[in-house]
Amino acid sequence: LGNYAPLPNLGQAAASGRNIPLDPPFDGGIFSSKAAPPPYPAIGEGKFSIGFTVNTVLCCVRRRQFGYINPEVVRAYRISQQGEITMRMLFVERTAAITVFALAAMLAAPVGADEPVFEEAGELFPGRFPSITVAADGTVLAFGRDGQAVRRSEDGGETWGPEIETGVERRANPIVDQNSGDVMLLSPTNGFMWRSGDHGVTWEQEDLTVEPNLLGHGKPYGDIDVHEYAPPEESPVSAHYHETGVTLQYGEHAGRLLMPVRVFTGSNDAEWRPYHYNTAMYSDDGGDTWQVTAPFPVFGTGEGTLAERSDGRIYYNSREHMTTGNRYIAWSDDGGETWLNPARCEYLLDGPRDSAYGCAGGLVRVPDDDHDILVYSNLDSPSGRSGITVWASFDGGETWPLQRMVYEGGSAYSSLAAGHPDTPAEGLIFLLYERGGGIHLARFNLEWIADGADWRTHLDEGAEQ
Repeated sequence: LGNYAPLPNLGQAAASGRNIPLDPPFDGGIFSSKAAPPPYPAIGEGKFSIGFTVNTVLCCVRRRQFGYINPEVVRAYRISQQGEITMRMLFVERTAAITVFALAAMLAAPVGADEPVFEEAGELFPGRFPSITVAADGTVLAFGRDGQAVRRSEDGGETWGPEIETGVERRANPIVDQNSGDVMLLSPTNGFMWRSGDHGVTWEQEDLTVEPNLLGHGKPYGDIDVHEYAPPEESPVSAHYHETGVTLQYGEHAGRLLMPVRVFTGSNDAEWRPYHYNTAMYSDDGGDTWQVTAPFPVFGTGEGTLAERSDGRIYYNSREHMTTGNRYIAWSDDGGETWLNPARCEYLLDGPRDSAYGCAGGLVRVPDDDHDILVYSNLDSPSGRSGITVWASFDGGETWPLQRMVYEGGSAYSSLAAGHPDTPAEGLIFLLYERGGGIHLARFNLEWIADGADWRTHLDEGAEQ
């Protein structure tokens, strides 16, 4: 581009694929030639977004200072989910030439070029039991009030809409069908679900058909509250308190909906806990019918999380209610129908270190077709519920080399979600967690978890194992 590149002309350059001498200095609007006198001193720091479409470059200034752009001092620092790069730069009066091809090279910069990002959004709901997920269009959906209310963010968590009533009368857990785009809130204990076909704006109740597993466990038991317990011979499954469900993306079961659930019967008294166990249920018809799977191979478990790896294996990470120790894990190689090879995780805590009761945690797979990056959340505390912390794995849950505390004060249950590519939340991880009598939200990226270090070095370590 030639001297003094007013913002609107950058699109012309992209469409032509060549350098274009632009008009003389523009003396009005955002780019004023009067912004800074010679000898071209820097007058401020700003943000500049460059996004590609098929045959144009869309540029927009995200506000800070007026002036001209000196491309010699442009430094990329974040890729947003709309395929944009946000650039930090100094504004000066005189600009140098810049080509569209240079912009394309900047857009190709890896996500790892980002700077650490961490922001607290404050309290989104009163009460307990958070769940968070991302709709198919990239809208972030935060659920509170036991699933009875949802708040939506269409700008990657910067702002949140008001509470929307879902119609849920009992506690329910969300799952996004990436095939249809529908969002569902499931209450398999009661045999109901609530479906949204517009990314969480409106909801309609439907009946939920659940087929029991080979033990006969999982059939709905009618309209009982979660604080009531079905008799042992009935043994329905509960989805509440678990991490959100997933749509499988890889292997022969791609497209399957999979939700962690547990058999939760008798009561929550200690004498009944050995009869409780985690499991899952899956749907191959878009959520109309669900099949309860074989038990997670450790009894006394509940409030599980799961994630799919790119090799099609499913990683199940579970709370346990009877002994002191780290989380239990197991694996499925058949789309979640059976769970094998249980073991204590060497790295991940299950609530306070001195507790034999555990704590519900969050788990999410960060979108990346080339690597299995997982993030887990729970408490890191010697005693008492406090110190909500996140861990990162770069080999699909085999090892967890990074961890960082989000909030050292009183905290408890948590849920995680990750932004989709080409949306405003790209590269961001969302933690919805209990804190101080309410449900709070924090958003951050892998750079923040790594505390500014290069987390990509762990990708190489995972490949060598």
